[in-house]
Amino acid sequence: MIHIVDLPFAKTPLRLAGVEFHEKPLQAKQARFVGRAVLQPELNLDDFNLKAVIDWIEIVVQLGKVTQFQHVQRKIEDELGQKCFIKAIGAGAGNASQTFSIRLQEPKSVAFVLEVERLLDVSFGMTAATTVNAIEISVDAYPKIPSDRAREQLLGVMQRTIFCREDLFTNQNARPRLAWDNSSPKYIQPHRMHAYNERHYTAPKLDATMYLGAEADDVMLRLMDKIIDTQNKAEGTAVTLEPEKQRIRIEVTLQGSGLKRIGVATLADMKAMSFTRLQGEFFTFRLFTTPPRNQMLSQTKSGARYEDKINREIFLKAGVAGLLFKEHVRKSWRVNAKPLALLNLKNRGRRLKVLRDGVTAADQLIAYKGLNERVTRALRDLENRERRALKSLGV
Repeated sequence: MIHIVDLPFAKTPLRLAGVEFHEKPLQAKQARFVGRAVLQPELNLDDFNLKAVIDWIEIVVQLGKVTQFQHVQRKIEDELGQKCFIKAIGAGAGNASQTFSIRLQEPKSVAFVLEVERLLDVSFGMTAATTVNAIEISVDAYPKIPSDRAREQLLGVMQRTIFCREDLFTNQNARPRLAWDNSSPKYIQPHRMHAYNERHYTAPKLDATMYLGAEADDVMLRLMDKIIDTQNKAEGTAVTLEPEKQRIRIEVTLQGSGLKRIGVATLADMKAMSFTRLQGEFFTFRLFTTPPRNQMLSQTKSGARYEDKINREIFLKAGVAGLLFKEHVRKSWRVNAKPLALLNLKNRGRRLKVLRDGVTAADQLIAYKGLNERVTRALRDLENRERRALKSLGV
């Protein structure tokens, strides 16, 4: 069975791309996957090169003398040639302080950030260990042969298969959403009363940025088709990237508990950081599994088969993010509404026959092995580059 999925655009609604998902027999030992088929995208991942980079890192330094941010900034830019954004923390008279947050955009390596720390120590002295306030790590996917169609299909697949372990629905600002231009974000999920109707879900747009998590959260993910750079939203200007530099990008921003999960508190912790661990924690993709079509048709009256059909349609349109929302609504109903429903049935002398939770939408997801493995390799390459840079620094 072949499912043709439309991939819409936000800025040019009449434009449409597409990708196919094929139902293929699933070879898996877990009981919940026996007899099921996997919806496999018709996409050759070997057509892409993946590269992981540190997009930016924000550190906090405590200097041995009071100074103003511009002196710290000038020292870094003049001696190391690194542009940076610096903010004084707890500033006093003349906006002077001993504590500063420093954001380094696209640093060469962790070793280079350690060089920044050494420079500041020599120039101003340091009174405490440098801490990491936040970091953003990206994985870029470049078509080996530059192609709009290749990027569009990969992004459409990624938008539907990205899996996020964070709570995306308790905080409304964290909900999966799409943003483009200066318009208000468009949420992927519908009102909870329509959670079981795929028609009310919003399909991700290829020319929008997809967000998972709030900007203030300890973990936030973004997916996009990166075709422009050095964008100035205030002036409405941007530089279009050359075709060979255009790529699909997934960004993970970590702070607070997100950093703690990967064992990072100080800059020194970054020396032993396992970048490959990020794949299982944050850069994770999953596929949906479904009963074979003939099995579904032969059991149309089964509640489980009906649930499978709904889940499949939501996945194809809104992806894993849509399924997670439906599951959130389902769990909420079991906690809040089900006890009242059971009491109402009891008062009427009736009872609910099946009380089991049954198979959830999350149970029907399986790792997208091909994509996960390629992301892991990209992160391992980043880790190896970082190790070589540290070694050359003598760390």
